[in-house]
Amino acid sequence: MFKIFIIISILFLNSFASDIKTIEYKGDIDLVLGDFSKSNLDTICGFSYPEIYKIWKKNPTFTSKDIENCSELLKEYSQSLGFYRAKIDYEIKNDIATINIFKNEAIKVSSIKVEDEYKKFVNFKKDEVFISSKFSESKKNIRKYLNENGYAKADINAKAYVNLDEYKVELIYIITKTNFNISVI
Repeated sequence: MFKIFIIISILFLNSFASDIKTIEYKGDIDLVLGDFSKSNLDTICGFSYPEIYKIWKKNPTFTSKDIENCSELLKEYSQSLGFYRAKIDYEIKNDIATINIFKNEAIKVSSIKVEDEYKKFVNFKKDEVFISSKFSESKKNIRKYLNENGYAKADINAKAYVNLDEYKVELIYIITKTNFNISVI
């Protein structure tokens, strides 16, 4: 009997928990398209809404924990695009959550150290905004080139040194070619 009372009490108290029905993004956001558009930010946070023509489906509701998680995801996302000093916070009033995004200045590449043979695979230039996906892509391009030229066992030691004090990134690519020899016994 006591267990039933506890379960009913929890369900009753949960009915008073305020569900968040609307999420607004304010600050440095893109209107329609771009990395910081509402639809892209919703995708980053894992929020999905029914298509407009599906009028029989209800819009989702969210909890304060959902909004807190979204805020953390947006911080990580901002950093991946080079905005390491982004300020992201939120406030919840009634059934509306407002997420404030201020990108601030993007971190830039201060130097690139790579052998001439591989420069064409590095997608960065000095003073360009550092985007982590472009750095990963450059490593993949170098690996592909080495594989195609008989260096499948080559060692690629590529590092992006992010200095938040001086607010700059140094890219260093050290490639050690190793021939893959097959000997006949």
